[in-house]
This record gives sequence, C-alpha cells and structure tokens, in this order.
Amino acid sequence: MLRPKRMHQTRHTFPSALEACFLVFLLCLLEYFVVGLMTEVDRFSGIGFSNTWGFVAVVGNGILFSALLHYKGQSYRDLFHASPNSVAATLAVVGLPTLMLVPGTLIAMAIVHSLVLVPFPMSDADQRMFENMMAGGFGTLLVVGLIGPVLEEMLFRGIFLRSFLNQYSRTKAIILSSLIFGAAHFNVYQLVVGFLVGLLLGWLYERTRSLWPCIGFHVAYNSLLIWLGDTISAGQLASWPLLALISILITVAGATMLRKTLAPRVGGT
Repeated sequence: MLRPKRMHQTRHTFPSALEACFLVFLLCLLEYFVVGLMTEVDRFSGIGFSNTWGFVAVVGNGILFSALLHYKGQSYRDLFHASPNSVAATLAVVGLPTLMLVPGTLIAMAIVHSLVLVPFPMSDADQRMFENMMAGGFGTLLVVGLIGPVLEEMLFRGIFLRSFLNQYSRTKAIILSSLIFGAAHFNVYQLVVGFLVGLLLGWLYERTRSLWPCIGFHVAYNSLLIWLGDTISAGQLASWPLLALISILITVAGATMLRKTLAPRVGGT
C-alpha cells in the first residue's frame, strides 16, 4: 500500500478547527475586497461579475495561501504532495479507481439532495442561484469544474485536514474538515452533500497524503455534474435504470480496489 510520511514543517498544528473557521471567514472578506476592486474595472471593461468571480476566487485564495504557507514554512510542492511516493506512482495506483468512484457518488448525492429538499424546499432565489452556477459554457466549466476544485482541495484537505491530522484523531480530523467544507458553501443543500463528499476526500487524502487524487475526483465530479445539468439533481434516475446500475457497479469496483490498496496495515496507520 501507499504509506504516508510524517509531515515535517513548522507550525504543523495550525490551524485548529476554530482557527480554520476563522480562515474561511477571512477568505470571504478577501474575496469581498477583491470584488470591490473589480467593480471599478467592470465599469470600464464591460466584463460582468459572472465572468469575473473565478478571478476573484483565485486572487482571494492566492493571498490567503501565500500568507498561510509562509507562516507554516511550507512550499506549494509539499502542499500538493506530501507522500514519499512520487506523484506518478501514486496516480498509477489510485488514479483509475478514484475516478471510478465518481458516477456512483454522483447518483448517491443526487438522492441525498432530493432527501434534503423534503424538509428544506428550495426558494426561487435558491433555484436561480443553482441554475446560474450550473449554467453551461466554457466559463462555468473552467471555474466550477477546474479552478474551484483545485482551490478547495488546497484549502480544505491540503491546509485544514493536514493540520487536523497532526492534532486530532484520524476520524475526528476527517469529520471536522468535512463539516467545515460543507458549511463553507453557505447553504443547507451543499452543506450536506459537501460533508459527505468531504468524508470521502478526507479518507483519500489521509491514506495517500496527496492532493492529486482528491483534485482528480473533485474535477471529474463537478465536470460531470455540469455536463448533466439539472437532470441528475432533479432525481430523474428512474429514466436511466441500466446506466444507474452500471454506474453503481463501477463505483463499487473502484471502492473495493481503493480499500484493498489503501487499507492500513494491521497495527499501523
């Protein structure tokens, strides 16, 4: 199996769970500040906010990551891959089975989303928000399908979970990072789905100590969600019984492969 190395860095227990919540709040303030700066640019360039929010996220996260990595004495290279195994070796072992998790996870999260809608039906404003978020086009694919997953994995797994694993038990660290990941989406629908997906990504990171498998899964998941549009979120799975069954079988096979590959040794971690 792939064995993680211990993470040697200064201030390896920063942030704590409470500090992580503060950092999420700080990130929101940074992005709000960048939006304010972009307002003046928009007046002259004619670029609408819908086309600049990806830029805002990159700038806000870039400022935060630069400060955090400097404070922690950590490099971007180490942030992305802290395993003693090479990136190529890690992806060769877990890359395919990780991607095999995507279709079944998407179906499971569609069911969860439908269940959340029962006690918390969407308002018109919520529906418009998700429709705009999932609107097709290269811009949406770039931001939601690529930029968002990379930045989120860097923060929630690369910074938060990595720190939590140095100060909490493995289970507590994964649960806490997943809760913060879900809550950071600021709506109940993505909170529940984000928490559950975060548990999977947290386990994957804890086992591999690499962000690359997590990024691969996150990019594939979001991109497939964009490609399917609102059909999967509408719970119309009954229209595709055979495809749904095949997707679930693929995911079960991928999960089995990962479990065998990444299972902890007896008496070890």
